[in-house]
Amino acid sequence: MRTNRVVVVGAGMAGLVAALELAAKGLDVTVVEAAQAPGGKMRQILVDGAPVDSGPTVFTMRWIFEELFAEVGAALDDYIKLIPAEILARHAWNESERLDLFADINQSSDAIARFSGPAEGRRYKGFCEAARKQFQALDQSFIRSPEPSIPSMTRIAGLRGLRD
Repeated sequence: MRTNRVVVVGAGMAGLVAALELAAKGLDVTVVEAAQAPGGKMRQILVDGAPVDSGPTVFTMRWIFEELFAEVGAALDDYIKLIPAEILARHAWNESERLDLFADINQSSDAIARFSGPAEGRRYKGFCEAARKQFQALDQSFIRSPEPSIPSMTRIAGLRGLRD
């Protein structure tokens, strides 16, 4: 008798998602991991005896995780409590030199301007606008599409002129 068995190597984000989707389709899945606990971006490391999450610093595209949970008959909110953070990243060079980046673009721009000057704060806002346009150009045609296709480069802001 033949069974549908699958071995997933690695208990990082990709391995766990693959195992979840395969198990939801009725396959017998075994996950093997070299470490004693899930790895990749989901691991914890000890720093001076204290556990520190080494996971993602920013949780983006929540909808991907909501869809993943829905595919297996569950709800993300039933398993994970997400709390929005005001400060997304803190960069510290010593006790007095510090740069915080915020969920709010204007707050981040102001922090960058204080740290590196007004021109850099403005450049950050320009970068955010260019990134927003690139995301919009790729969102429906590539990121969310069940059959992704790369849009014309002329639709992606900042990537024009690749043939020139």
